[in-house]
Amino acid sequence: MKSMTGNVKVNAEFTKLNRDISLDAVKGFAILLVMLGHCIVLNGLADPYLYDAIAAVQMPLFMAVSGYLAGQKHGEPEQKPDLKRSAKTFGKRSVAYLVPFFTWMIIVSFPHCLKELKTELFHLDYGLWFLATLWIITLVHMIASYLADYSAYTVSMHGAVVSQSAVENETDTMHDVVDGQHTIENESKTIGSQDEMEKRDCHGPNKVGRKEKTIRFLVYCLVIFICYSGFFLQARSGNTFLSPSLTVRYLPFYVVAYLVAYDVLPYLQKRKTHGLDDGQEQYTIGQNKVDELDKIKQTTMNEYVEKCDDTSMKGRADGAPKIKSIRNNHIVSNIFCMLCTLIFIYLVCAYDMVVVTDTTSLIIQMTASFLGVFACFYGVAHFCKGWLQRAFAYIGQYTLEIYVLHFRFARILGLSEKNLSPFHADTILWILATFVLMSILTAVFISALKQLWITDFLCFGKIRSRRKKQTSQEAEIP
Repeated sequence: MKSMTGNVKVNAEFTKLNRDISLDAVKGFAILLVMLGHCIVLNGLADPYLYDAIAAVQMPLFMAVSGYLAGQKHGEPEQKPDLKRSAKTFGKRSVAYLVPFFTWMIIVSFPHCLKELKTELFHLDYGLWFLATLWIITLVHMIASYLADYSAYTVSMHGAVVSQSAVENETDTMHDVVDGQHTIENESKTIGSQDEMEKRDCHGPNKVGRKEKTIRFLVYCLVIFICYSGFFLQARSGNTFLSPSLTVRYLPFYVVAYLVAYDVLPYLQKRKTHGLDDGQEQYTIGQNKVDELDKIKQTTMNEYVEKCDDTSMKGRADGAPKIKSIRNNHIVSNIFCMLCTLIFIYLVCAYDMVVVTDTTSLIIQMTASFLGVFACFYGVAHFCKGWLQRAFAYIGQYTLEIYVLHFRFARILGLSEKNLSPFHADTILWILATFVLMSILTAVFISALKQLWITDFLCFGKIRSRRKKQTSQEAEIP
């Protein structure tokens, strides 16, 4: 029994280590922005600067994190895409998004649930619109991703068949020309190539080439463009079913973050990895380990420092250019982040970030949001370290729970009745007091609702598997 308990503890620690703490920190920072924004706007204290900056970043940042995670978890199309597995994955996400959406709609509007349902289906921004919009975006993404994977797999298998036919033709020709000994050698090669072909038929291509990746990228972007155009035309026609304007507003953030995590970063990391010396350890950057690049950089720097402590001039000559290149990359990234931040501040001060009046204002708002999202994403992931990162990451593990509960306590102090003005000292203190009280009540209610699996499922869409239940029971055994 003691060894079983020890294994449970080891598995729990392994699960914690597998979490990307930097992404959790970004999620925690984003939900704190949402909470602060609701403290301001729900009490009638919205201003054209601070609240506009928060509104331009908070929900696009969540969409970007969701897309980024989808890109990290999505593997290469080395095998034939499984439609049943994709449907199962979408079913799990549908439960996670839609169950709390409808549960809280029933709780809040009971007994007028049907009337509220009709209202929210045509005006999602009246309820937990983020969950419904994220569900629609996830549906579009998974359709595009499946079609893209299938196209890449088809191209890959077609190339495998063509190469095998070439091998067979060449072997037949050699049979007619060479003598018996050469014929035997060629037959052995043919058998080997046939064995490899059978393995590829059973398990898919061993490696996805540049052509397959390009086909996949183009098909994915084409499907996304067709769907996005449909939502845009629906919004322009005046049809508000499922609020297509929200999808038009937030789909690009999800898609861009997904493509960055799935296509751009692995390519850049692969080039960085190939730049190491042959004598140094070669790291393979996995699709699900984006932060491995930072470890490679740190390892390379440590090795260079050790070489510099040596008297060998070779260590200095070999290591210096690489370390200089890594530092230059950090400097360029930091400068670009600062530039995005400055442009974002200018756009927030010059334009309205809340009300969309025409296509031009939508483009300006989305441009500002992209700049703000990158600045927040990069800044929190690279500059928040130590206890601050751990605090953000801890909060980031409960973003859904906080999202569905916190704004229900935003008016608890009745700030709208106190005739407060923005940017006044008393207003800031009242907002901070509301924020603290709202946070405490939210934490208390989350803790209470998560005690039972049924309330955890209905209110937050969390499914506790039997394995988790058994693990928790085993962990309690002394």
